[in-house]
Amino acid sequence: MTVGETLAEARTKAGLSIDEISARTRIRQAVIRDIEKDDFTACGGDVFVRGYVRVLAGAVGLDAQPLIDEYEQSHAGGSPRSGVSAPAVPPAAAPVPETSHDLPAADIADTRHDLPVVRLDDTVADLRPVPATDPARTAQTRALPSLAGGGRRRTLGLAALAVVILAVVAVAGTVLVANVSKGPGNAPPAGRQALAADNPPGGKHTGAGGKTTSNGATKSGTGTKSGKPVTQSAPAPTATAAPHKKRPAVHHHHAVPVKALRVSSAAAFGPGGIGDGDNSGSAMYAVSSGSSHPWQTDWYTTADFGRLKQGTGLLLDMGSAVTATTVRVGLGPYSGADLQLRAGNEPSLDSMHVKASKNGAGGTVYLHLSSPAKDRYLLVWFTLLPPNGSGQYQGSVYSVAVTGRS
Repeated sequence: MTVGETLAEARTKAGLSIDEISARTRIRQAVIRDIEKDDFTACGGDVFVRGYVRVLAGAVGLDAQPLIDEYEQSHAGGSPRSGVSAPAVPPAAAPVPETSHDLPAADIADTRHDLPVVRLDDTVADLRPVPATDPARTAQTRALPSLAGGGRRRTLGLAALAVVILAVVAVAGTVLVANVSKGPGNAPPAGRQALAADNPPGGKHTGAGGKTTSNGATKSGTGTKSGKPVTQSAPAPTATAAPHKKRPAVHHHHAVPVKALRVSSAAAFGPGGIGDGDNSGSAMYAVSSGSSHPWQTDWYTTADFGRLKQGTGLLLDMGSAVTATTVRVGLGPYSGADLQLRAGNEPSLDSMHVKASKNGAGGTVYLHLSSPAKDRYLLVWFTLLPPNGSGQYQGSVYSVAVTGRS
């Protein structure tokens, strides 16, 4: 039996007239009569034929998939679902009135909560002064202000840290040079010679307790006088001073801020992929800037799609792989939708993995990806539909906005 004959026989067995089927499915009577005669020209294309056959089969208690397969095999114009593209001009739809839940265009400010701000001074407390082995150097180090206990500063804190480290190195070198007695028999060890080379005679650095005049001479204490080393009264230490260890450089990594990402295109998506979704002609309404019209699923008699399918959704093609962090979706005024956000690099249900979900949703929903990765496709997938206020169940999607890093 043909598709039309099967539908007509099932309607007759169910004791339903064409008028009753039309009232129940909201399909015009003339279209139902043509379909039962296997005349599909009034349906508007293969995509809509599948939709009409699915709804009519559900109304009379038939499994729609064998009828759709029969249609594809018996009509030369039919083609596999994976190859069907949406018609260029969608059928006229009644305009949806402006309501208080329509969403504005995407704004980067809406995503300020996606990532915490990384403050550079959060790592200052991890730095500690290097302990000194020389007593004079230890006293000088203790006199320095504590970096970890100071007030929080941003760039100024890093600059002060660099100045303090340079000052500690300079003071340590000067003290070692001043501890060496003048004369050929008291040549400093090789380690001290290297440090003395960094602080040549004539510099304005002084040792512990020394004061430098405007011409570089030392008034009192151990250090330099007129730019030349002087002999200390106390004997020089016999142990070789430990070489100064350079501290590892600290690198601060700035977090890359998120931004609004452009959606290249949108398409209705069903369990069979692109072309098996609901109302494919209006899919771009959901991502068009300034559009007040939603993309809507077909309506069903129950929230679980009348047990005809496992789900339906809207596929977002980003044009290239991006790292999405948040997807904002407007669902309209009715709550009760169970949503999943899937992501992947292939437009198939099996290759796209669940990154976020929301149950009993309505109004404006923010779906934050649990593990952002570079993916080209994002899928807003309904697993349960909300009521539509007319006794049926139907999903609506307004003003989708994606934020992340390109």
